[in-house]
Amino acid sequence: MRNYKRVIAEYARDNGLVDEWDKYWPSMHIKKNARKTKKILREINAAKVTSYKNSPVYMYGHQVLRNHQQALEIDQAKGNDA
Repeated sequence: MRNYKRVIAEYARDNGLVDEWDKYWPSMHIKKNARKTKKILREINAAKVTSYKNSPVYMYGHQVLRNHQQALEIDQAKGNDA
């Protein structure tokens, strides 16, 4: 579950209310949480891209080879040494 302060900070950031709300409620640290949410979203998107690049691709029920090293690893796993 998301932190309610971050949800409020995201809403304030999306609607341009960060400075105004930070004046009225300094204990909520809206500016700080708004900056954190941007960073967290960047890290999540970077992790998604990395996982898509490294995950195996299958076509017609067989793994698609991406490079020579991967081809050798699959051959060894299946017992082909040719």
